[in-house]
Amino acid sequence: MIIWALVFLYLLLCGYTLSRLFVKLAMKLAFFFDIMDHPDPRKVHAKPTPLLGGLGIVAGLMITVIVNFFLLMLASYLHLERAFPLLDAIFVHLPGMKSVGFTIAGIFGCGLLLFFIGLYDDKYGLSARVKFYLQIVIALIIIYKFDIKITLFVPNTFFSYAITTLWIVGITNSFNLLDNMDGLSAGIALMSSIVFFVAALIAGQVFIAAYLIVFIGVLLGFLWYNFHPAKIFMGDAGSLFIGFNLAVLTIMGTYFIKGSSYLYPIFMPVLILGVPIYDTFSVMAIRIRNGESIFKPDKNHFSHRLLRLGMSHAGVALFLYLVTFCVAVNAILLPSLNEWGVLIIVLQSLCMISVIMLLEYYGKKKNGK
Repeated sequence: MIIWALVFLYLLLCGYTLSRLFVKLAMKLAFFFDIMDHPDPRKVHAKPTPLLGGLGIVAGLMITVIVNFFLLMLASYLHLERAFPLLDAIFVHLPGMKSVGFTIAGIFGCGLLLFFIGLYDDKYGLSARVKFYLQIVIALIIIYKFDIKITLFVPNTFFSYAITTLWIVGITNSFNLLDNMDGLSAGIALMSSIVFFVAALIAGQVFIAAYLIVFIGVLLGFLWYNFHPAKIFMGDAGSLFIGFNLAVLTIMGTYFIKGSSYLYPIFMPVLILGVPIYDTFSVMAIRIRNGESIFKPDKNHFSHRLLRLGMSHAGVALFLYLVTFCVAVNAILLPSLNEWGVLIIVLQSLCMISVIMLLEYYGKKKNGK
């Protein structure tokens, strides 16, 4: 237990440190190459801000994972467990870690494709439809080439591909849509990742837990510069990369307790990512109700609606962090609950959403909108 606590702490600090270093570098590069986010009527910031924070997230995550993966292989080759017996607790998982090497390459490769698509959009602009179609292609690549897909209770390959593509593209876009306020997308991703990390530990999924703790460190490093008032934004390059990683990792996760006959744990990812999913569906519903394209940018996101209630930028971010954590943490209990326990969790989550919807409704009524 002690060795794993030290390993996770080490990985957390590696991700955090590298993220901060690369975010600082990204600020300078953004000014040099003029990759800036300029204010406009649908945005809430008042001055041009560097738009290359995604570089710190991508570099921090990839370098930490790749370098430590090879260091682990080297330690095994040199039989360092003879000098440091505590390493035996880690080396016992080496066969499993080696088997996911190809999967890591797939996640990073497809994640980088999304990063560069987002980077092009940040610099030159890209229509929402084109980004959407490219995301579908990348989702199909990760499914077909790297066998990351939803198969549980899915009748055939076609439905497996369709549901997995919908999940990956949907979650990827949800974090892209959330990136509309200082610290929002990264902070909600952080809350979701913390809960997912605990769930992975409980399920004994060492690789996913290790990957997530690095991800948590990277997000913390980025948030140091991105929380209100933000010195840098992640841009589409960063938000697409974050959303894609969480979408893929939730597919790879195992949520059942051995010997349990309950099927409720399959809804764990939905609870963990409940706030991004709610924001996406609610803003799409508003656009459809207003007769507008679902791809049209606007200021009707969850965060914007809370701002109109009189909350501050920092207050909105912290409020949504809390809501995300409170909804997501219920997911940890799902594998061990019976029907009544699950019903209580569902009702609790629905009550939280209902309270927020009532706040929005009476806020609009009071403002006469």
